[in-house]
Amino acid sequence: MSHRGRILAIDDEDSVLEIYRDLLEPLGWELSTAKSYVEATERLDEGSWDVVLLDQRLRGSRGSDREGLGLIQEIEHRSPGAKSIIVTGYASPEAIERAFEEGAYDYVEKTQTFETLLRVKIEHAMELHRQRWLVHADDAEAHALWEQTKTETNAQRKGRRLEDLLELLLRSIPGFIVKSRRRGKDEEFDLVVRNESTDPLWSKEGSYFLIACKNWSAPCGPEVPAPSRKSNLLIVPIGPVDLQRLVEANASDRSEVLMELHQRTVETAGN
Repeated sequence: MSHRGRILAIDDEDSVLEIYRDLLEPLGWELSTAKSYVEATERLDEGSWDVVLLDQRLRGSRGSDREGLGLIQEIEHRSPGAKSIIVTGYASPEAIERAFEEGAYDYVEKTQTFETLLRVKIEHAMELHRQRWLVHADDAEAHALWEQTKTETNAQRKGRRLEDLLELLLRSIPGFIVKSRRRGKDEEFDLVVRNESTDPLWSKEGSYFLIACKNWSAPCGPEVPAPSRKSNLLIVPIGPVDLQRLVEANASDRSEVLMELHQRTVETAGN
């Protein structure tokens, strides 16, 4: 199953859960919530969570204000692989030590930088899941991810899935190595691919390929960049039909399909 980015937030305060919704849902993460120990265990049994945000002082049926930490092992047992991030208003040394002893992935304090730190820590945890998924993903995953991308209505999730799909496809081409995945509002490129191909065509096209995923919400018009070569930069547009061809091709044939798109661009740019 493809990496989905599912988050379970466990907190007994509605105001905190609302902060999570306002912060995380616009980023495209699939967020669910639980307000008690019992409800949390029920949601954890649904499985396949990537990150669990856990209130350190979640109050349980026994009145303990530290019952939240008691859920860490339940997370590991009921949703193996989920990264638990402890959220606390005051991170005492004893609580931090206990949290890591129990198996927590990380913790974050509710300070002035809380939202920024939480977003960064979640991004890091999600990237670990994504890298693990990429190692084991195959052509069947590529087909499934492409179908999800076509039907996804959330713009942020659609963009993330499109980036994952392109990375998965490019990784299958010998000599193409995805070196970095750029994030942030001001970043222009989504993927940076190091070109170590020994193929005569690719070896002439420079050391790096820069991939920009443009997830327009409506059909593209004449403002879309045309195939062109400016100075030493070759711009190769890849539309939905082209992407469908790359997905449907066997891993061994994807380089040939990409070469056809490359040649089409060269011919068009030369006219």
